[in-house]
Amino acid sequence: AAENWLRHAEDVDPGNAKIHFLLAKTLLAKDEHELAREEIEIAIRLQPNQIEFQQLKQKIEN
Repeated sequence: AAENWLRHAEDVDPGNAKIHFLLAKTLLAKDEHELAREEIEIAIRLQPNQIEFQQLKQKIEN
């Protein structure tokens, strides 16, 4: 349910880094590491100075 809501939010506002971050967290919780990595990379590209984004990327990659 959370993933569906976030996908809809992403469609409405694709430039919102926080949505991509939350989607990455949701996907990671489902062990969908590759999809989570794609989403966190988008979030980082949109807001490169967000420490929590960098931390999640490290968690996904480890």
